[in-house]
Amino acid sequence: MIDASYSLPNNTVIITLQELESGKALLRLAHLYEVGEDKDYSVMASVELKKLFPDRKIRKVTEMNLSGNQERGEMERKKLA
Repeated sequence: MIDASYSLPNNTVIITLQELESGKALLRLAHLYEVGEDKDYSVMASVELKKLFPDRKIRKVTEMNLSGNQERGEMERKKLA
């Protein structure tokens, strides 16, 4: 499933990769460094999903909360209410 020739940024790891129903997948990524913790690695990271999963057609990406049961935007709206 994952292309072995693609490398994640050095400050990023995969926590969970789980196949769900209807061809969906749950991917949890973690940034290993907090802001200001390291001069080189405490920077924003980019992950190229098309390179990570070259044999999959990515139709939609939805950012979820850590539990994977609520969209991030919905969670943010509830926090502000």
